[in-house]
Formats: sequence, C-alpha cells, structure tokens
Amino acid sequence: MTKTENETMMVIWKKCVFSENIYAWFESDLQPVFSNKMEDLMLPENRVTQQNHFANGDANENVYEVFAWNDSVHQHLYAGRLYTPKDSAKLV
Repeated sequence: MTKTENETMMVIWKKCVFSENIYAWFESDLQPVFSNKMEDLMLPENRVTQQNHFANGDANENVYEVFAWNDSVHQHLYAGRLYTPKDSAKLV
C-alpha cells in the first residue's frame, strides 16, 4: 500500500464536506462560503469570535462561533460558525 505524505482531513458540518485546509463560514439560513482567504468570507464587521468546544469541554481546534452586533437589542447575537485552516493563527 502506498502512503501519502500530504493527507488532507475532511470536515463535515451541516451536510457539507470540505477540506480542513480552507476557511468555511456557515451563517444561519444562507449558503456556506468557502475560501482560501478569510477576507473573502464577508464576515460581520463588528464581530466577536469565541472558541468552539466539544461536549466534554475540550477545545475544538480552529472552529469558532461568531457573534455580530445587533443595533436593535444592543448586544452581540449568534451569527454563525467559522472553520479556519489548521495552520492558521488563532482568532481568540
């Protein structure tokens, strides 16, 4: 059997399969956006990101919950989930 040097893991979220080596933005009720640059995702400008965690409390590396400012309630509300490439800088 041939062993490859560059194995790519695939991620499954909301019935989408994508590479762990790209940015993926899942905003509620919209089509997901995939890109190799975070600037292309059109994330909310006034946002707060929070590390996602598994049910056991362990950090889900390179996965973040994004909260956008809502003027009508004067607080940040959940906007969606962001996946970042495994070798990208931490956001929080």
